[in-house]
Amino acid sequence: MIGAEPPEQGDEPSQSAEPVKEQTTETPEQKTEQEHDSTGAPQNAEQPVVEDAVSADSETVLETPEPAEDAEVAEEAEAVEVTDITESAEVTEVTEAAEATDVTEATETADAADAEEPETAAEPVVRKSFAELGIPPALLSLLATQGIDAPTEVQEASIPDAIAGTDLMVGAETGSGKTLAFLLPTLIRLSQAGPEARAVVLAPTRELAQQIAEVAKPLSEAVGVVTRLVMGGEDFRLQQRVLRHEGGLWVATPGRLAEQIEVKPDLLDNVAVLVLDEADRMLDMGFAEVVLSLASLCPPNRQSLLFSATLSGGAMRRVREAVLQQPKKLVLNDPRRAHSAIEHQLLTADDDKHKLALLAHLAKHHDGGCILAFCKSRERAQVFGDKLQQQGVRATSLHGELDTKQRQRAVRLLRESTVQVMVATDVAARGLDVAGVTLVINIDMPRRAHQYIHRVGRTGRAGATGQAVSLVDHTEWNLFVAIERYMGQRFRRRRIDTLKGSYTGPKKMKKSGKAAGTKKKKVKKAADKKKR
Repeated sequence: MIGAEPPEQGDEPSQSAEPVKEQTTETPEQKTEQEHDSTGAPQNAEQPVVEDAVSADSETVLETPEPAEDAEVAEEAEAVEVTDITESAEVTEVTEAAEATDVTEATETADAADAEEPETAAEPVVRKSFAELGIPPALLSLLATQGIDAPTEVQEASIPDAIAGTDLMVGAETGSGKTLAFLLPTLIRLSQAGPEARAVVLAPTRELAQQIAEVAKPLSEAVGVVTRLVMGGEDFRLQQRVLRHEGGLWVATPGRLAEQIEVKPDLLDNVAVLVLDEADRMLDMGFAEVVLSLASLCPPNRQSLLFSATLSGGAMRRVREAVLQQPKKLVLNDPRRAHSAIEHQLLTADDDKHKLALLAHLAKHHDGGCILAFCKSRERAQVFGDKLQQQGVRATSLHGELDTKQRQRAVRLLRESTVQVMVATDVAARGLDVAGVTLVINIDMPRRAHQYIHRVGRTGRAGATGQAVSLVDHTEWNLFVAIERYMGQRFRRRRIDTLKGSYTGPKKMKKSGKAAGTKKKKVKKAADKKKR
């Protein structure tokens, strides 16, 4: 962690750039179309991002195969050097704990063991009311004052079983209302139990834990239950004193709760409900052993609820077998189809310097909402954030190297629109719920398909529309194609005339759309195999 507070960011106004020509690729046929926009548009004209103010917007088609419905999302990727965004130095890639898993895989296909399990799909029925689901009057009144009148699909499907005490394994997208789906039945159970009864909600990041606690506090007060936030960056001894003597709802990050357990091993003796939220993200971050250890310290007769956007994979199966008892499995969405309100786009880039220019252009020509841009490492997130500020863009950075106060400040600046752009690592892809995010930019392509889904899921929420733009250089093409194929749709091709680069995609492609290797490389690989 870095101890010093970063310099104040985001106070300078955003500078507008002159409108430029932009080329977009829309159809799979080789053709050129002419589209005409009004000329002389003001610098900050209200235009969609994909159609900057231009006089003759020509569209050129790049030959790309149609996406395959069930294609695997990964292929062995060769390690490549990352060119620094600065001209003189090389950025050392600092991987997040979230990227501790194999970065050459981006697969989301369910294994055979998962396929054999019985799944209960949510049936399309007329929505029941919260009262019909068994929610008591005290909570109904509070929900009504918050403008929450009817349950979402995930709430309707899971709340009755959760109230009945059934262990659940729920696959639901971010933003589907799953927080209330586990909070309401958990608080009902705590309100009916003794004062020492406890429920623990584990969340992968501090940001998500804070947001869950914010939702839980008024609800818990309505039924006479105390909510406590247990996470790093807060006073350890104060947490220790409070947790020793209080029951109620604990919203915690795995690392800090494990530290508290080391001091007082019996803290989890009275846990009646254990909730794992964003379970796949916790596993990605390397918390599998910690989660299993914490679960083993809870009473065996507890109720366990697991909520995740994806339910496949060996690690998930291991957690399910160790934590849940005869769970009912509810799959309420196909994550590939979840974000239908988002337009996915591609911009090819030569290198990091070109990516910075494209990023600054997108920020300066984006009107109506804030932007989340994602990098693959902490160091790169900080560098790109700083460079954007130097170009007159109101920007900040969010990553795991910042302490709690710095991270809270960065999120606050974005929520208050003090800054327009937040450059973040995947720590922001889960749990960060900021109203008004209308554009997500992948400065670096994620290594796994579900990371892409969670990144772009920061926009297009609650019925709104959004855009997701991926800046792809030659080292990332195969990752891009794999994700495009997994998503089952062709991303819109864009090109900004004033920022044209030399790289527009591989010269030779396989039938799958991935870059074809050269004969030289094939010969070298064959020679290497013989040496072994």
